[in-house]
Amino acid sequence: MSSLVDCFNASTYWIGPAGKSGRATIGTSEHATFSNFSGGANQMLSHIVSERTQHPHMRLLFFIVLVSPAMLVTAQEQVAEPARWIPTRPEKIVFQSHGTAQILEDRSVQLGGDARWQEFTLYFRFPKSTLIQEMRVELLPPTSSADPNRPRQRKRLILFDIKPHLQNRLDQMTSLEFSSCVYLGNADDESTANCIDSLTDTGWTAPAFTQSLQSHQLALRLKKPLTLDDEQRMALTFDTGGSPDLDVLSRLRVSFVPTSQNQSK
Repeated sequence: MSSLVDCFNASTYWIGPAGKSGRATIGTSEHATFSNFSGGANQMLSHIVSERTQHPHMRLLFFIVLVSPAMLVTAQEQVAEPARWIPTRPEKIVFQSHGTAQILEDRSVQLGGDARWQEFTLYFRFPKSTLIQEMRVELLPPTSSADPNRPRQRKRLILFDIKPHLQNRLDQMTSLEFSSCVYLGNADDESTANCIDSLTDTGWTAPAFTQSLQSHQLALRLKKPLTLDDEQRMALTFDTGGSPDLDVLSRLRVSFVPTSQNQSK
């Protein structure tokens, strides 16, 4: 059963360079392990069926026990199949703290400046009337050309808040609410709710980056679908740091699942 657990834990989502999005394959070792598991199960089932032809109920029992795990993995992958995430370049970035930002070719935002406290807002505009309810935030390690005054993650990184807003054509802001926030690296991590509760003293602690873990992805959903015209902006405010013991964000990327209003009718 350890092989099956490996398959459940395999990472299934990715975002590629230059805004290409897609679905990752399970790693070579996990895929081979699962193939061996499935193949062995099928061979064992054939043997059992041939030996137990006079016991049809027993054949059905062994079929359920041996074949259903493979069917379960397939079903789970179908449920987890994401909509088409589109990495989106922010139109502008405003810091409430002292900071700098650079938009890279892969549409991620590299952050620099004050490492003690960080609060900034990303603004996104869409070229035509668009319906939005889901978005994904990727926390990423800095690139090799990162700010030398901001070394790679060395302290705890706590994301205290992600606040959604709607900015109208007069630059007036309306607060929005998220209904859910899920860490795709561990869907059972309920502490992600702390970064959408609008409380400044609670937050989600991101795992440390490693050689094999170079992205933390949060899937967020608005309580109500939001329709934006080409003169409105979707705004996301991020709040991290605030203590010498805490780190701040080095780089992030935001993706949406936009639906053209013409398509949704």
